[in-house]
Amino acid sequence: MKIPELTPHEVLQKYWGYPEFRPQQHAIISSVLEGKDTFALLPTGGGKSLCYQVPGLCKPGLTIVISPLIALMKDQVYQLKKREIAAEALTSDRSAKDIQTILDQAVDGKLRFLYLSPEKLQNQQLRATLVNMPIQLIAVDEAHCISEWGYDFRPSYLQISEVRELIPEVPVLAVTATATPDVVDDIQSKLHFPEERVFKLRFLRENLAYRVVHTEHRWGELLRMLQQNPGSSIVYVRNRRGTEEIANFLNERGISADFYHAGLDSNVRASKQEKWTNNTLRVMVSTNAFGMGIDKPDVRTVFHADIPESPEAYFQEAGRAGRDGNSASAILIVTPADIPRLKKKSTQNRWKVEGLRRVYRTLCTQLQIPIGSGAERWYNAPLRECAQRLDVSAAALYSGLQLLERLGILKLNEFVGAHSQVKFVMPYHQLYQWQSSNAALAGFTRDLLRQREGFFEYPQQIDEWNLAANLGISKEAFVSKLEQLQNYGVIEYVRATGMPQIMFLEDRVDEKYLRLDENYLENRYRVADTKVEAMITYVTQTSQCRSQYISAYFGEADAPECGLCDWCTHQPETQHRAAIVQLLTIKGPINLDEALDNMRITRAEFGEALRHLLDEQIVRKTGNLIQMAKPAKS
Repeated sequence: MKIPELTPHEVLQKYWGYPEFRPQQHAIISSVLEGKDTFALLPTGGGKSLCYQVPGLCKPGLTIVISPLIALMKDQVYQLKKREIAAEALTSDRSAKDIQTILDQAVDGKLRFLYLSPEKLQNQQLRATLVNMPIQLIAVDEAHCISEWGYDFRPSYLQISEVRELIPEVPVLAVTATATPDVVDDIQSKLHFPEERVFKLRFLRENLAYRVVHTEHRWGELLRMLQQNPGSSIVYVRNRRGTEEIANFLNERGISADFYHAGLDSNVRASKQEKWTNNTLRVMVSTNAFGMGIDKPDVRTVFHADIPESPEAYFQEAGRAGRDGNSASAILIVTPADIPRLKKKSTQNRWKVEGLRRVYRTLCTQLQIPIGSGAERWYNAPLRECAQRLDVSAAALYSGLQLLERLGILKLNEFVGAHSQVKFVMPYHQLYQWQSSNAALAGFTRDLLRQREGFFEYPQQIDEWNLAANLGISKEAFVSKLEQLQNYGVIEYVRATGMPQIMFLEDRVDEKYLRLDENYLENRYRVADTKVEAMITYVTQTSQCRSQYISAYFGEADAPECGLCDWCTHQPETQHRAAIVQLLTIKGPINLDEALDNMRITRAEFGEALRHLLDEQIVRKTGNLIQMAKPAKS
């Protein structure tokens, strides 16, 4: 059946019910529909996904969406299917049979959207099939990942230019929320744009107030500000332990909070997110694992209890506040120990190429993977054993695995408990005979096979809780029946162990043949150092509007003052207090007269600001010497 062509406004109204586009969306969509390679630089919450979903529905054909985020792919496919739009995602938890079915649907014109990771582009079966698909558009999400100068470079994104050579007539839309001018140019070059075609919004969010708060008492300051700033909030912290500790601290003081990180079971994470989204829960305390794909417009405040490692990461996370257009705040809490800690964290656990080769060899040896095999299968990562053999810390090893992931060697899944596996090992004809003499388990076996295709071909990743719910029994009863089937030799059941998991994207090779580049690593470290320094400047500078600083970092040198941030709104005395804290943070204990000379303000202004800092026990004075008060627990 021929699909009628629709105008962008007709698509927007029909499928999303919106009367009008947001700024720049229509211009971007029009460029795409003209067949032009297009770059869209829209801040978090700017509606990037509609820029490829709407043109994908205006004309017949298939839109390929390349994204590194499995959770985001699944969420968008779910949202499209809810609107009765045919969409699928090629993710690592799909069986070989599922993948072939999806590819056949794409070739036959039965899909409108096909989501896949950049690593999938290495698959020769997929490449051979792409040329037979009715592709009308390639959308590259998180496009900053293609640039070595971006904050999250992934070499697998470079495969996109090779795929373009197979289907050169298909236009590309690259979208991202965070890219400096150099990165914008690099992305277009890497994607082989014939001409520059960039659409962007100003980085200034007119409803978002940026603030930096210097304090000795991180948790107390967070509590005070949550009490002063009502509404839904996110608190970003550096590590998993901190999420739970701060959430407990807030709950004990009457603020409903919960914690979230990548180590929690997927069902637990979903439950926590649902409570927060529905405002049953006010505050989510999380690592940076929380945020991608979250569509909650009424977040009033985003706190950072630790300094992020780049302006890109901070801008993206802070931008989750105030998407409804109402007043919101992004508050970064800084203690004297934070800057030295950030510098140390950014430089530790760095690897050279030879070290990464040893990590790869040790991992393969520990997992007993012979050369020429091991690809596209999940393994429990034996971190403790590998770290001991390499004589490094677990944190250092994990850092090495993350680098190998970004280099396209493996995929790392740190979701604890997310991937139990089941494979039927008894041949089908024998299974039929076995069922006739094992009536107690025969019905369960048939019900299990109806839940998923491919159990006989490959180990299928399962979620015991979900499948048990589908079958109307408890998780414990479901697991017990699986264990009985395993004892009978019907299935192999590998229960999740709570360990991080890895998947090698290609069969094992001798480590000397790994595609590793020392120059790449050195460039990445230089880029990281530059971004850390930019964040340190952001939190310590007292001479510029916060929004102006962020805008200038992303290439908008002419951005106006926002009128909302702490620099724009604070009275001079409050600015003087921040300047004293900055001075003591950088220089440490200092003589009063020397401090005054550095401040370049009057003695009266200095005295008034210092008095407040002493009263709040942020600064202490011993004789003629002033310094930051002794750090409290943070």
